[in-house]
Amino acid sequence: MLLWTYWIVDTRTGQRVLQVTPSGCSWSRQLNIKASGSAVFDLADADNAALGFRSLTRKWARTLVVCWNEQIVYTGIITKSTYTWSSRRLVVEYSDFRAIIARRTTLGENGYTNTEEGSHAPIGSEDPANRYSLSTIIAYELRLLLEGPTSNYGLPFNRPSYNLAVHDGDAWRDYFDYNLPWLNIVVDELTNAENGPDVDYPGSWDANERLQWDARIGTPGQPNLAGTTWWWDLDAEEPGLFDLVIVEDAINQTNAVTVAGAGAELKRRYAVAREDSDLPALERMISYGTEDQVEALQSHANAHLAAYRLPTEEWSFWISADGTPSVGQLTLGDTLAIWSSGDPYIPDGLHQLRLVRFSGDMSTQIEITVQRIGGLEDGSD
Repeated sequence: MLLWTYWIVDTRTGQRVLQVTPSGCSWSRQLNIKASGSAVFDLADADNAALGFRSLTRKWARTLVVCWNEQIVYTGIITKSTYTWSSRRLVVEYSDFRAIIARRTTLGENGYTNTEEGSHAPIGSEDPANRYSLSTIIAYELRLLLEGPTSNYGLPFNRPSYNLAVHDGDAWRDYFDYNLPWLNIVVDELTNAENGPDVDYPGSWDANERLQWDARIGTPGQPNLAGTTWWWDLDAEEPGLFDLVIVEDAINQTNAVTVAGAGAELKRRYAVAREDSDLPALERMISYGTEDQVEALQSHANAHLAAYRLPTEEWSFWISADGTPSVGQLTLGDTLAIWSSGDPYIPDGLHQLRLVRFSGDMSTQIEITVQRIGGLEDGSD
């Protein structure tokens, strides 16, 4: 029988500490965004009361692992707990691996340095022959996740590979200590650049049944993470998906983007991307306050215009955890192909959508959120 199971593990080693049974649990996996959840434990239960939940839920030191049929679906690093004495109810809150990345910098093993030689971490240069892809830069910077001046920077994280001997792109970056470069902001900036790669941090059990994290990074040729294609037919008697809702949100739509970078007043660097259209002018202004490369600023302006020139179209529905695909088969970036005909609102034909979020609780209902690949022009049929 397929069941949800839950493990408390040691965050620094991945070692299993104890299998636990919450009375409630929520979790979410989301592409390029930190996702959180919570679990509820009834400490009025004698078995739970004897387990020592104060130690089991030690903040940052413990991670809750959610499994379906012993396959990891979600990992949440515990950061908060709330205990209600009258009901003996403990609520534990957690976030995925991005929570750790948000607490690491690019400072490296020497920590903060204010010398000219040691205060920056460059990759590539202004020389066009010494540049790299955004994917390589992300992989290179993620090595710093495990480097610091003390021994507690170690994690069961498989660093992505890179080869600095191969100049595989046209980008370069330089991270100065005095700009306080947080690693999550560094990765997000590269992801949000033009043709920036997706990054995902799935968890899995290693050969010794210890938790390990990996980094899935889009490639220069395929920056969007991809996976399996799954098919549904809305015209079928039993389509296999339920409660479909389609939301088109144009609040962030734009046709004129200005990106500001480093510098003050008239010396501030900037870049602009515009598109003439039949819509009213919809301006967006974005700040990358420490970025002094005009090329990088232009990349962000182009990327933002491409991402938001059309309304964001999201489809959400739920599937069964033990259906096809099962929750254990889902991967962020999967293509979900949905056929529809004769609907008064959904255009006829096959709709190619991309899995950007899936979430669940202790039931067998898995909430799916997908976004259209390519996008329809506003008002098209």
